[in-house]
Amino acid sequence: FLTAKKMPETLRVFVNTYLGESWEDEGERIDDLGLFKRKEEYTVPEEVILITAGVDIQDDRIEMEVVGWGLDEESWSLDYIRIYGDPSAPNIWNELDLHLSKTYKDMRIVSCCIDSGHHTQQVYKFCKPRLARRIFAIKGQAGESKTIIGRSSKNNIMRCPLFPVGVDTAKELIYSRLNIQNAGAGYCHFPMKYDEEYFRQLTAEKIITKYRR
Repeated sequence: FLTAKKMPETLRVFVNTYLGESWEDEGERIDDLGLFKRKEEYTVPEEVILITAGVDIQDDRIEMEVVGWGLDEESWSLDYIRIYGDPSAPNIWNELDLHLSKTYKDMRIVSCCIDSGHHTQQVYKFCKPRLARRIFAIKGQAGESKTIIGRSSKNNIMRCPLFPVGVDTAKELIYSRLNIQNAGAGYCHFPMKYDEEYFRQLTAEKIITKYRR
């Protein structure tokens, strides 16, 4: 119990398996204003031991978040970047590469995942020559039984390794992390520079429980 109680996802397993009781989440909605008020003043905290990035491709822009990670998966959001332009043109990808090469307090981004749902071939073209830098193409897969990260495949015209991501499993994990109220294992920190739009997007999706039969 002392180990499991650190994070909601492990505590739920303890309650279901060891106690034989049903688990009920504390709430079905996350308040974006509540997260906005939780912002802190920091740059790169000493607790950060490695840095990753996630990239989403839209029709008119690229959005990228840089996150620092500490022990027990405690996280500190470090930077949120919006690069406006046509993702089918090379200049926007050159700018993304510059951001991915940036250092944060002498630490580099050790790995990055780029969603290939939009402008798929451009994502493959960018990721394949950068595999040594751990810049990977990913694609979401729906379904409750999916693991967060699956085995990669090269079943595409460019033979670029593509990793499937279980989006429902990942969203459930992120949702539970955002509900953690005290700093420590699994807690998500946000910097003062993040705007309200970031938190609106972060909390846009809601969990709806449906009962059948």
